[in-house]
Amino acid sequence: MRIVKYICSVILLVTSLSYVNAEERIVTMSAPNSLIASGFFDYIIPRFKLKTQISVKLVSDSAMIAISKNSGRAFLKMGDIVFKIDVIEENNYSQKFLNWLKSDVGKKTISSIQENDEPVFVSLEMEEVAIRQVRLSGDAKLGLEQSQQKCARCHVVEKGRKNSIGSTPSFFALRTFDDWDLRFSGFYLLRPHPAFTIIPDVTEPFDDSRPAPIVPIELNLNELQAIIAYVQNIPPADLGEPVKHQ
Repeated sequence: MRIVKYICSVILLVTSLSYVNAEERIVTMSAPNSLIASGFFDYIIPRFKLKTQISVKLVSDSAMIAISKNSGRAFLKMGDIVFKIDVIEENNYSQKFLNWLKSDVGKKTISSIQENDEPVFVSLEMEEVAIRQVRLSGDAKLGLEQSQQKCARCHVVEKGRKNSIGSTPSFFALRTFDDWDLRFSGFYLLRPHPAFTIIPDVTEPFDDSRPAPIVPIELNLNELQAIIAYVQNIPPADLGEPVKHQ
């Protein structure tokens, strides 16, 4: 009986972990009602998930990716209407969705949405963001030490380490962003960091009525500069090509 109970417990644990991981592989997205009503997402979301095992959830606000007619890079045309895309929260999943849209597979999927044997949508070539050359000074060795002590609880900060929280991007994934240095320089302003990060003479002290939800992270500007110097020297992650049709 003990063996049976043990096996059942293991199966339950594995099933639970699989469910959690599946829930974490998600991209939230906001879009105009006209595009939602057109059936665009009903068609592409299942196909994107089939290729990447990443779900897409349409939300009204706080989205990782925002589609609108006003801001971002033009990527889609429906009749005379041009839709633009803006990645608000860059991580592995939102980047993979953007890469999929730009890939041949994504473009063919979009062009296959037809009415009366005519494509309903036209994929537009997205303008590439110019690559910025960054050269920063700082103690990279100290930066690695500070990253291990203060960032590794959530992020993978060095090769050979696998620990991270959910879909929290690794330093190597963050290094792929063109503006990675700006993101690291102002990380304490980006969610969820303001809730538990202290930088003396920069951040405001925590409100006594709203204490930090976890043990706070405290570092000074010299340590932050050292972390940025360390990240400058690590290789950007290879996020891979879109999964090809077999």
